[in-house]
Amino acid sequence: TSLLGVGRYTGTNTVQLMIFSLVVGFSGAIVSLLMSKTAAKWSMGVQVIETPRNVDEAWLVETVRGFADKAHIGMPEVGIYEGELNVDWAAIVRPRQTVVIYMGFQNLDELCRELVAHGLAPTTPAAMVQQATTEAQRVVTADLATLADKAHAAGLKPPTLIIVGEVVRLRDRLEWFEAHRREAAAG
Repeated sequence: TSLLGVGRYTGTNTVQLMIFSLVVGFSGAIVSLLMSKTAAKWSMGVQVIETPRNVDEAWLVETVRGFADKAHIGMPEVGIYEGELNVDWAAIVRPRQTVVIYMGFQNLDELCRELVAHGLAPTTPAAMVQQATTEAQRVVTADLATLADKAHAAGLKPPTLIIVGEVVRLRDRLEWFEAHRREAAAG
């Protein structure tokens, strides 16, 4: 006789049972993983970027490719999806804190508007830094009421950091990176 097709059943054979469990378990895990990736993309409405349609998508694909190359792994799928901001505004607008938002350029207008709507003063100091700590770094400082307009007028593009809070007022005293660039250029 056999038990579930595993050899002859003559009682409990722990080794056979463990091998059977591993084969079935790993098979199930692989099927589950493959299904969950597909289900996640479908449920979120993810559009896999096969060929970038604009500068932002091209930047995203190239950034992921760069990280994949550094990690010595194959190029993963890169996808985008439309969604609304998922932010705990009450936590972000607590007094006397610094807020740093990575890659918020696409939602800059909405972010500034929502920060003010949830309690920050329109005069709260804010900055946007493009390509921080690289030779191409550019910085725009303003307040929440005018940051979006000034950043767009300056032609900033991703990748960017948005910094909100009193710490932005220290920029003139702490602009070590720009000072270093000026010194290097002077020679």
